[in-house]
Amino acid sequence: MRNYKDLFFWENQRRIEELEIFLGDISVYVQNYQKNNQTELVAIRNRIMLKSNKIEEIFLQANVIPIMSYGSMASGHVAHNITSEIPFFVKEQFGILGSDDDTLLKIQDMYLRTMGLYKDNRKRSIFNIVNPFLYIKIVTDIFLVPLFKLFNVPESKQNVGIWNLIKSIKNIIAYIATIWILFQAFGADVKIISFIKNIHIK
Repeated sequence: MRNYKDLFFWENQRRIEELEIFLGDISVYVQNYQKNNQTELVAIRNRIMLKSNKIEEIFLQANVIPIMSYGSMASGHVAHNITSEIPFFVKEQFGILGSDDDTLLKIQDMYLRTMGLYKDNRKRSIFNIVNPFLYIKIVTDIFLVPLFKLFNVPESKQNVGIWNLIKSIKNIIAYIATIWILFQAFGADVKIISFIKNIHIK
């Protein structure tokens, strides 16, 4: 899964829709929890769990960590995942803390803010359709796959630390190659070389 800035328009739209659907599933889960509708509750919970890994990656690729610190002064605060631990948050709010707790609203806000990042990215995602540098970047990413597999690097860690540096170096090489290919396609390289040869230093 690519960073949100490297998406084409239709990919960007798909991620917005997936976040909207998942947020809708959370709302339906809450409603059925309050009604104690166990049959629907199990079905929706399973749907949430099946999608949670993908939704977590959508957050991460927007440079948002889907983690919320949660707890009390007595028990202490613990980091919880707002994609895979939705049943935990719902049970805590309605089973222990009471409906006045605003935890679920905070979770909803994180989803909406992330959706906002993707919506703000629409213009860029349209430009990406005709961006030759992005195509080169996507193609050359294939060469890094064996390296990530060799060192067992999860997708969530591929854009941090040394791996981010390796990707950056690869991208610089890819961009230089793209510029050179474009120069050759339009004969600009020949004109530049000819211009340099005709320069007379006094």
